[in-house]
Amino acid sequence: MGSSDDYLFDILKPNLEALIFTSSVPLTLSDLEKCVNTYLNLSLGVDEIRAMLERLGAFYDTDGVGFRLMEFAGGYQFMVDKRRQPIVNLLIQQTSRRKLSQGSIETLAIVAYKQPITKAEVEYIRGVNCDYAVQKLLDRNLLAIKGKSTAPGRPILYGTSDYFMDYFAINDLKDLPQIKELQPGDVETQSEIGVGLGE
Repeated sequence: MGSSDDYLFDILKPNLEALIFTSSVPLTLSDLEKCVNTYLNLSLGVDEIRAMLERLGAFYDTDGVGFRLMEFAGGYQFMVDKRRQPIVNLLIQQTSRRKLSQGSIETLAIVAYKQPITKAEVEYIRGVNCDYAVQKLLDRNLLAIKGKSTAPGRPILYGTSDYFMDYFAINDLKDLPQIKELQPGDVETQSEIGVGLGE
């Protein structure tokens, strides 16, 4: 990049860092563009912002940094480097008081793969009442109401939330593992998704 690009990067870097670091959800290119242009009185387009974010991502892509700038769920957010995940998991285990119950985990998995789905359909698959599990997942913003079914009584349809995508760091529901990809013993591993969410 030329000196003008270097100068622009030096100006944008701390501002982009501040915005992304502060946000609890991934920030879209549009959000970043509006904030940067308004605050710095610039007229940058999304392609220019994207180029600066790619350069910023390369800046953090080194062994001496414990986090990375990641693009997922339609935006950008700082995430822990995968190599540092073991120590982060240790912190989560130490600070987490309770996990999601097994019932909540099963309910979340059914909704994730079958959405949009009614509570009655989830209960048919699980074979038990799911009122408590669904409410807990709604409270934790892992599930969202997606509308109403055309079935008699117009029952509510449930699906995963944007936070679900954020929490599991996926861009699309197609990124969920296919059933055929799951191996024996994976159920125990998957139960750890509840760690840190509380009960």
